[in-house]
Amino acid sequence: MFHVEYPPNDEGKARRFSFWEVPGFFRLYNHQSGELIGETVIYDLEFSGGPLRWYRSGEVWVGMTYLGKRVENCSPTMPEHK
Repeated sequence: MFHVEYPPNDEGKARRFSFWEVPGFFRLYNHQSGELIGETVIYDLEFSGGPLRWYRSGEVWVGMTYLGKRVENCSPTMPEHK
C-alpha cells in the first residue's frame, strides 16, 4: 500500500496509496552472456500481467507490458517440466 504504483509502460500517472493484488516485476536476460536486456517497474500483475510473448519483430512483452528487445541469436527457451 505504501509503494507508489507506476504504470508499466510509462503511460499515465503514478498512484499513491493504491491497494495491490499481485505486485511483481520482470527482468529479461541474455542467457548466453548474463547481460540484463530489459526490466519492468513494479506493477500490479492482476491488471496488466499475462503470458510472456516473443514477437517476430524482436520485441518481448508480458501481457500488455513491454519488456525489451531480444538479442540476435538468442531464442526463447522454456525449462523442461519434470
